[in-house]
This record gives sequence, structure tokens and C-alpha cells, in this order.
Amino acid sequence: MLKIAIVDDHAVLRFGLNKLLSSIDGVEVVIEANDGKEFLDLINNNIPDIAFIDLNMPVMNGIETVKVLKAKYNKVKAIILSMNDNEQDFKLLNEMGVDGYLLKDADFDEIERAINTVKGGGKYFSQELLLKFLQSGHSASNSIELTKREYEVLECLCQGLSAKESAERLNISPRTIEKHRTELFAKTGTNSSIALVVYAVKNNLINL
Repeated sequence: MLKIAIVDDHAVLRFGLNKLLSSIDGVEVVIEANDGKEFLDLINNNIPDIAFIDLNMPVMNGIETVKVLKAKYNKVKAIILSMNDNEQDFKLLNEMGVDGYLLKDADFDEIERAINTVKGGGKYFSQELLLKFLQSGHSASNSIELTKREYEVLECLCQGLSAKESAERLNISPRTIEKHRTELFAKTGTNSSIALVVYAVKNNLINL
């Protein structure tokens, strides 16, 4: 059974999300908390596999909560839920190691897709959110050359697949996937998977 925590100061949203998540086979909501502090007080009694965390909460907000969570309970996957499309918050959370970022108007299919992606070791970020950031940015010069295999690995990364899932799809080893990912970072001047995805779309290397 996949254990889920819901951390949000709006009781109505917690109730609705609980009902939605509980309708998914193999999913159980084990913690509901009003803010980050309450969540961290409860987590020792029942450590979840995935925590849905609101970005803007009183007492302890989403950024502070993710920071503590990743320091003390790194195996817990953190998915941010927010109406906020602030790019700086998004980048900061990505640097902290957040596993997903969804807008609060995400539909059932996207929430389920996010769960399956992070459960498998990948990262899931709202495509709507990524596109907003891409539209507000400027494309860099598309002068890099990628091999056919690098394009295939890049496509897997853009789809949020983990190294293991990418390896299975491409029939190569996870270690080879990591090698190609490192080469992609070097060629694009990026240092994280999400930065690589943004670079790829801005420079028309791949379409979301």
C-alpha cells in the first residue's frame, strides 16, 4: 500500500484530495496536517511514501517543510501543490530536491500521473507551469549537437522517467543512462534534470 500525506491549511482541499487519492487502488492517506510543523510532528508515527505539500501555509510554509523533510526523511517524495507560478520558488524547490510540482487545478489524471512518476523514482512537474516559464524566457542559441542515443535519453528525461525506467525502455543499463545524462548536462550547461528539460524545450530540442 502506498502511504500518502496531505499537508494544506485548507480543510476543504484536504477533504477533496483525500477522497480523490483514496479512490486510487493501492493508495492510503495516512496523514492530514494543517501546516508543515504539524506534519513533521506527526510523521514519526507513520512515515508516508509521498507527501502532497501546499506551498503557502501559516506557521511553516511549503519551502520550509520540504527543506526539513529532505534533510530528515529523504526517502519521502515531496510533491508541491500550489496556485503560485513564481519561477523563483519553483527553482528553489527544485534545488532542494522536490519530486513534483503541481498547480492546484490539476485534474485527477495528472495527479495520478504525478504519483506514478515519483513512485518510480522520476520527477513530475506541471507541463502548464513549465510552458509558462518557457514563454516568459528567451531561447538560447541551438548550436549543440546530440547523438541519436542522447536524444532518446533526453526524451525519457522530459517524460519524467527514472533511470531504471529509461534503461528498460531503451534496453540499456541504468549506468549508461546516467552517463548520457551527465554528457547532456555538460553539453547544455545545466546541472539538474528540470533545467535540462527547460533548456531542451526553449531550444527546440524536444516538444513537451
